[in-house]
Amino acid sequence: MNATAPRWSAILFGPTRTYSAQPVGLSTGDRAYQALPADSLVKSVGKAAPAAKVEASAPVMATEIRQVTVKAGDVLALKAQQGDYYWKIARHYAKDDAVGAYAKDLIARNGGNSMVKTGQLLNLPVNANSDYELELAIAVQKVVQLRSLFGEQTPELDWGSVEVTPGPVDSFWVSFRETGSEKRRRFMVSDDLSGLYPGRYTVLSEREFRQYFPN
Repeated sequence: MNATAPRWSAILFGPTRTYSAQPVGLSTGDRAYQALPADSLVKSVGKAAPAAKVEASAPVMATEIRQVTVKAGDVLALKAQQGDYYWKIARHYAKDDAVGAYAKDLIARNGGNSMVKTGQLLNLPVNANSDYELELAIAVQKVVQLRSLFGEQTPELDWGSVEVTPGPVDSFWVSFRETGSEKRRRFMVSDDLSGLYPGRYTVLSEREFRQYFPN
């Protein structure tokens, strides 16, 4: 399977109905969002059906998009840098005892060639061999890309430059370099502590975090 750049659409969960939200530039009330591939099906009661178009009465604002779900099979899409090779990448994103296995997973997922070319688009999948850090990076990538789709001016980031450090109250600071710069952008990422929504993450930019939690 060759690497592809994922296309994300926002799925808007209302109290009684599920909407496929298209970019519109208008504000809406507090909603929860889950990122899914644009060609995915939304499972309704008893059957799977194509996502319905959003009604004009339920528009989406980019800054409302903070919650996404990361599940097995989701990928972090990044461009290979000079000197990258699969073992090196796997060492960063695999569980400590599964680096070799994850390197093989990466080769299989990205066309089967063991050589990595500079600038090559790579997909890093979430699976049994990947580490939690990969899920955090994918959560940020989903939110940034979704916000861009919905009209927000988002920075171009080097998705392979992720650094994860502990954040406040069971959260993490996840940072990436801006493309062509040493400047890093930080995001606060936390998972669902209730246990009701496995794989759901809330992502805030550092500016949003400082705004909501000034102390």
